[in-house]
Amino acid sequence: MDNRGYKITIVDDEMWIRENLKMAINSLNLPVTFIDSAENGEEALKRIKNNCPDLLITDINMPFMNGIELIKKVKASYPDVVVCVLSGYSDFEYVKESFLEGAFDYILKPIGRANLGSVLNKAFKLIENKRRETYQIKERNEKLKVASSIIFDKELSELIDGDEIKNVQSLNNNRLAEMELNFAKLNLVLVKTDSINNIKKRLKINDSNIVILKIKNIINEIIDDDFSFVFNNIYVPNEFIA
Repeated sequence: MDNRGYKITIVDDEMWIRENLKMAINSLNLPVTFIDSAENGEEALKRIKNNCPDLLITDINMPFMNGIELIKKVKASYPDVVVCVLSGYSDFEYVKESFLEGAFDYILKPIGRANLGSVLNKAFKLIENKRRETYQIKERNEKLKVASSIIFDKELSELIDGDEIKNVQSLNNNRLAEMELNFAKLNLVLVKTDSINNIKKRLKINDSNIVILKIKNIINEIIDDDFSFVFNNIYVPNEFIA
């Protein structure tokens, strides 16, 4: 299982159920790092906002806001939170409705240790899959950003390299193609950096292109202008132009 562990929020209007469920979860020796609780849906929403749990375990029948309403609100604002409902045999219709709203499983009252452990293990596997998917999406987006950055640098570097006048409209970058790019009308700032290899060593990053993108982002943040752009001059080592 994931080394980060899991955070759980328990919602039930009866304190003894909340406390017993906490103790039961702790007795299972699962990788749970934090257990929070709330006595109704309104309080739960505040705690979820502050604590960002991985798993929400909620009762169905509660005052002020029942479990179905809570699940709707949680899934609308925090779609990655896995939801499990606490239910008695008489709540079967509510359980079906909770599944339609995004709950993934239920725990029957009175709570049995074996059933609780089984449901929590399934929940943690689902959370791990979500984390893995999120990481893969993030990694893919980072690769796309780096690839786009390389193309951007190449096109801008070619505009200022040599005597040949190039057509800005032929650029692949949509933002630049829409601009009337006349360097005579722009303020240009030349930024010289330390050796990219030295920066790689300090940051412990193996990929030079990632370091270059980070430097460009820092320069952009310093300039803080929606109409500015920064590129790495690929023909001159350690040179950036804003």
